[in-house]
Order: sequence, then C-alpha cells, then structure tokens
Amino acid sequence: MNSTLAELAARRERLLARVAAERSALAQQAAPLRAALAIADRGVDAIRYVARHPVWLFGVPLMLAVLGRGRASKWTRFAWIGWQLGRQMLRR
Repeated sequence: MNSTLAELAARRERLLARVAAERSALAQQAAPLRAALAIADRGVDAIRYVARHPVWLFGVPLMLAVLGRGRASKWTRFAWIGWQLGRQMLRR
C-alpha cells in the first residue's frame, strides 16, 4: 500500500511539473497577443457601455443638429478638456 501511495505521489509531482512547464510555455506564446486583446477588451467595454446607455446614440447627433457645427465643436472641446482633467484628478 505504501508503494502505491509513493507511486501516486511521484506521479502527482511529475504532473505538477508538467503543468507548470505548459503554463509557462502558454504564457510566452500568448505574450504577443496581449496588446491586441487589451484593445479588443476596450472595444467590448465601449459596446457594453453604449448598450447600457442607448441615449448616447441619439443624444450626440441631436446635440450636433441643435447646436450647429461651430458651437457643438466648442462644447465638445470643453467637455473633452473637463473629462481629461477629471481623470487626472481621480488618478492622484
């Protein structure tokens, strides 16, 4: 019985070593895809956001139509600067 347990323990150790090697190899092979997958994740997040807030699909074109090109551009620039400042403040 002890020999069976010893054989099982030895097999388990070999399998754990094999799994660690395979995990390491997979991580090395997936490294070049990491940047592309991060971009895809951001795209999926954007789609989910728009799906949760569909008013943006109608609100932005409506704002452009009501304000006209010049004023909408000015407000968009103002909102973008505010957004960037807010993000910087939240990071600190």
